[in-house]
Amino acid sequence: MILFVLEGERREAMLFESIERLFFSRPNDNIVCSFGNNIYELYRQMRSLGGGADIVGVMKENGRIDAGVNASDFSDVFLFFDLDIHNHNQSIDESRRQLREMLSYFDNETENGRLYVNYPMIESIYHTDLLPDGNYCNYTVGIDYCSDYKRIAREFGPYSNLDHLCVNDRNIGRPEMVSRIRSNWLHLVDMNASKAATLCDINSGVEGIKGKVDQIDIFDSQDRKYISPSKEVAVLNGFPLFLVFQWLEQTMFII
Repeated sequence: MILFVLEGERREAMLFESIERLFFSRPNDNIVCSFGNNIYELYRQMRSLGGGADIVGVMKENGRIDAGVNASDFSDVFLFFDLDIHNHNQSIDESRRQLREMLSYFDNETENGRLYVNYPMIESIYHTDLLPDGNYCNYTVGIDYCSDYKRIAREFGPYSNLDHLCVNDRNIGRPEMVSRIRSNWLHLVDMNASKAATLCDINSGVEGIKGKVDQIDIFDSQDRKYISPSKEVAVLNGFPLFLVFQWLEQTMFII
């Protein structure tokens, strides 16, 4: 089994359902659940449970997965959370420290799990002009504006909701629409991979980024280039990056 832990219950679930329908090659016994809070609360709960804590134990404590499930039941674990570095009753420096610690811990899907971060939030998925967007690499947002980021992202370009990315029971029987949605995802994969490579000073695209860049490298580059010097974040989304990295190392996706 594979465990997917999402931060939120609505947007993240809609996006993940579409990823499953579009790119997973066969039915599977994945468990998909929402933590229902931010990465800093997850950090707090894991610390409170002590050194032996794992994500499965935390999710059981919160009633998010069945009490009879154990960490050993999962072959892979993936987590998707927002950077969400603003307004948590703690300094940006403390948030940076905690997030880096979480990325160091959740750095392998077959062990503790692998964490993918949305910069600055899940709404970065539609912070783009008409796809494909050749200017995507240049988009940043100031941390002081992140409290209003949902509106900023929604009003930035032509996509004010997730219809262009969501395959569901209403449109799954319309091949042309499904094909267009899949193409939109592929554009986002390419755009986010290229931006992550540029961010990490790697002269590489989708095919070459694997093995040269990890999630903690992306965060360190964000911190070095944007967060620390100018209190900004380069817009990136964890779901396309998940597809980039997992496409290139697992056979559960159709390429």
